[in-house]
Amino acid sequence: MSLTTQTKQIKKSNLVQVRVDEQTKFELEKVL
Repeated sequence: MSLTTQTKQIKKSNLVQVRVDEQTKFELEKVL
């Protein structure tokens, strides 16, 4: 696997993580 591919995958997973975090925050605020 090339380094650029790894970097792309890492960035992609980071984006997904951010989305999940925002969704979780949104859900929490709804509950509170």
